[in-house]
Amino acid sequence: MTNPLYPIPVGPTNAELVTSFISRCKQAGLDFCPSDPTQFSPFSLFFYHIPRTGGLRFHQPVHHCILSLSQNRETISRLASQGLEPSTVLIQGNQDHNLDAAKNWRDVIFLSGRQSYWGCHNNLGQAPSAPPLETATFVRSPEARLKSAIQYLLRIFNNDIKRVEGAIADRHAYADNPLTRIFSGNLDPRIRVEGKHAQQAAEAVLQIDRVVHQENYSPARALQQEFISRNRLPNIICPSVLNSSRGNLSTQMPSALLEYAMASGCNSLDIEAYGLIAKSKPIPAEPATYSINSLHPLTYIFVSGTGSQGEASVSPDCKVVSTLDLLLGSVKLPDISHQPTPELSA
Repeated sequence: MTNPLYPIPVGPTNAELVTSFISRCKQAGLDFCPSDPTQFSPFSLFFYHIPRTGGLRFHQPVHHCILSLSQNRETISRLASQGLEPSTVLIQGNQDHNLDAAKNWRDVIFLSGRQSYWGCHNNLGQAPSAPPLETATFVRSPEARLKSAIQYLLRIFNNDIKRVEGAIADRHAYADNPLTRIFSGNLDPRIRVEGKHAQQAAEAVLQIDRVVHQENYSPARALQQEFISRNRLPNIICPSVLNSSRGNLSTQMPSALLEYAMASGCNSLDIEAYGLIAKSKPIPAEPATYSINSLHPLTYIFVSGTGSQGEASVSPDCKVVSTLDLLLGSVKLPDISHQPTPELSA
């Protein structure tokens, strides 16, 4: 007989059990993102992904959690029978999708992309969605973001500095002012962004509902928790860092390479745009927090590998399991010891 699914209280009775489980996750290099289904108040979300800001760690586990759940009608029926049905289990779009077609989509719940703000934002407003649609993006210190981008290029080009210099000269999408490009609508790498585009980008970012400063992961994680909680999605376990910019680099990033990128203008307009954004939406003095009263009875385990181009890929080990079985240790945590322990996330 199938066990009933009920939220697991996070009160004094289970506090030690939950705390011990979270500690085990950390020791295994995993992050446990809890979902509190009692916070049910559904909303759809579109996430604008600026490369090298930690966005992959935010949207990939959520995306695949929804996708996995949507393919298991029996689990959805069980959740519904206990009053825990997700607000919707349909997902449309990912970072490679043509988001300009958004107005033709149905039942939008979660979208993410590196598409132009101006190319799809109006269409998103026309997209039918059962829950209200909100927008979000992460912004990061331009210098930290550019360093991460160069480290990423070094990794995918096997530490070949000449090839990285060529990618910078060719205005690689990760290096050449991506914040300005995405939010000014000038995505064509053959066209150099100009001073006016920084102002346009800042004005567009300030129209976004959730602008998260990615100086640490706490605010991003709080948004992830809020989204899965309010939509009654399972808790999520994933590696602490996805898509490392360090990977298997054997040397430190040459300072001359960063200087070359800066001299090439790879950062100049993003610095201007970021400064304008920070004036209106300053970095919070304290990391964001999100309290929970209970845990979702199911947990999605997301295990990622590294693809040929350094992008995170999904392991066949990803699965939805009983949260109580995880807490009690009858379901083991995934072993990610074969993966590198990186310093920065995508």
